[in-house]
Amino acid sequence: MKKKYSLYVSLGAACSCSETLRRHGLQLFSYPLDWCCGSAFLTRIQCLIDGYRNFFNKEDFQFVGPGNSIHDTYKNTRTGIIFKHDFAVDVPFDSQYPALAQKYERRINRLLKQLEQADTVCFVYMCIPAEHTPVPDAELLQGYHLLQESFKGKEIGLVYLFNNGAELPQKTDVFLTAGVRKICFGYQEPGPAESWGVDRYKLRTVFKDYALDEPYLVHLKRKVQKLFYKVASGLILSKQKRRNFRKKHPLIIKSYRVKCPVLAAPFVIAGRFFCPAGAYLVKYIYARTKTFNSFLLCAVFVCRHQKNGGRGRGRHRFVL
Repeated sequence: MKKKYSLYVSLGAACSCSETLRRHGLQLFSYPLDWCCGSAFLTRIQCLIDGYRNFFNKEDFQFVGPGNSIHDTYKNTRTGIIFKHDFAVDVPFDSQYPALAQKYERRINRLLKQLEQADTVCFVYMCIPAEHTPVPDAELLQGYHLLQESFKGKEIGLVYLFNNGAELPQKTDVFLTAGVRKICFGYQEPGPAESWGVDRYKLRTVFKDYALDEPYLVHLKRKVQKLFYKVASGLILSKQKRRNFRKKHPLIIKSYRVKCPVLAAPFVIAGRFFCPAGAYLVKYIYARTKTFNSFLLCAVFVCRHQKNGGRGRGRHRFVL
C-alpha cells in the first residue's frame, strides 16, 4: 500500500532530490531549495520555518567562482546555501539580481501557499553520494518536531536518505518515529559521476512506496494538460520560443529532446513505449541506406537507451 501525501517538498541536499521527486510524479512545481546545495540540515529547516525571510538578500551573496560553462557559483553568507544554477556567466551580478529575486520570491510564495492548503506534507532530504557523514538521529528528530510545531494540524512526514555504499539487499530502512523514515543504502550513480549523481533505478525502490494524494479528476486533468503541452511545444519551430513555452508550463516533463519538433511531435508520447532494440535496428538501417524513407522511420522510432532511468532500466529519448 502506497503512502500518500498531498504535497512533497525537497529540502536538499542538492538538485538530485527534486529531480528524483519529479521523476516519480511526486513534485509538480519548483520550490526555493530545489536547485541549491550547501548548509546544514537544520539550517534548511529553519529557513522554511522562518518563511524564507532574508533568504535572497543582495548583500548576503558572495562570489565563489565559476560553476560550469553557463553559470557562476554564489554563496549566501547568512545561510551557507550555495547557488550553482542561477547566476549566468559574463553577466554582472547587479543586472541579473532583480530577475532572480523575483523568481525566488515567486517560488517562496508558491510553497507557502501550498503548505497552507495541504493537509498532509512529506519533506524529503537526500544526501549527495559524496557526503560521508550522516545527519545524526537527534537532529532528524529535532527537525521533525520543529516542522510539526510550525505546521500544526497537518500530518507531517520526513524521509531521509543517506548513501552508505551498501548494496540493495543490505539496505537499512527504519522509522525513528511514526513520521520519520531513515533509509541508508548505496544509491550513487555507477561509474565515473559527479558528486551529486544518483542511481535512478535504485531510488525507485524507495519512492515506489509513495504517491501524490489528489482527486482522480484533478489527476486526469493534469495528465491531459501534460499531453497537450508536450505536443504543442513540439510544434513550435523556434528553439527560444519553445524553451519559453516549456518554462511557462511546468507540467512538461523534459524527457524528450526533440531537435526536429514538427516531424516528431505526434510520436513524442508514444516514443517511450518503443523497444530500444527496435530503435537501434532502425538506426542501423538508416546508416546503411541513407534514404529519405529511412530518415522518416528514424524520425519516428529512433530513440536512445539511457541506462538506469525511465521505465524498467531504461528511458527512451528522441535524438532527432
